[in-house]
Amino acid sequence: MLCGGNPGTVWPPERRFLSHPMTAIAWLHRPHVGFVLAADGRAEWVAETPDEELSLPSANDNQQKIFVAKFKGRDVAFGFTGFVFNEDKSFNLISETHAILSSLSDCQSFYDYIDGFSDGIRNVFDAAKRDGRITRFTGNSNCSDPSEANIIARAFFAGYFRKRQAASAIVTFSHDNDIIAEPKRKYENPPQTDWLCGSGEIARLIIEGKDESHWAKTYARQVPRDGSFEDLKSLAKGFIEACSDSRAPAIDPVCKGIGGRIHIARLTQLGGFEWVKGFEPLTFDG
Repeated sequence: MLCGGNPGTVWPPERRFLSHPMTAIAWLHRPHVGFVLAADGRAEWVAETPDEELSLPSANDNQQKIFVAKFKGRDVAFGFTGFVFNEDKSFNLISETHAILSSLSDCQSFYDYIDGFSDGIRNVFDAAKRDGRITRFTGNSNCSDPSEANIIARAFFAGYFRKRQAASAIVTFSHDNDIIAEPKRKYENPPQTDWLCGSGEIARLIIEGKDESHWAKTYARQVPRDGSFEDLKSLAKGFIEACSDSRAPAIDPVCKGIGGRIHIARLTQLGGFEWVKGFEPLTFDG
């Protein structure tokens, strides 16, 4: 599955939101390696009116987008694409997630953990709408795929759950006529798919390896099932670098918002969550 394009929508129109709607994320797994997880570091303020464009703060190129929580004392990694903060952080999807996952740390199963998170975040969106931190949800003008137009955020999970077996999940939050829809959950237990979220077109060029002149040859190639940790790190890093290439927006306009410091983590059954040396985030939010 290649999660391509723009997974967020701009809300509310009255206030700016700090977002990373064009986030690039790589969520990779091999049984003998564990998980390799990577994201770009760029987050930008979104203007709701043409006048706001003149006064927007500068983009942040060191935004952390991968985090760690617990399940029965074991590390669980999660990451976000989409819209996460408002200007004063009175709405903060990261801190809300930490609180919800902390309350679920003793869940009996992987599915209960993801379901509890999904329902909790849906309630968070509903509460923010009721108390005015969110006034309305709007369509996503930057999205060319109609099926993606009303998506607010996606959350990615990786961890070792039942009998310490690896599992991963994607939860997608969207709205339907200004009402939060039932979150969509995709589970892989055990993980089978290399999830590359950002530009679907760049991911296709890398995975299919047909563009020998530039993308696949310059940045990364698909990793076989017996690939090493270094192979997975190279694919994760290369995919994000390709989406950040100055030529990438000509292929996929969503790449205009991808860039900044790449951060990469590894998650294993025995070692837990750790940042890959040289690819630690420079800032810590949430």
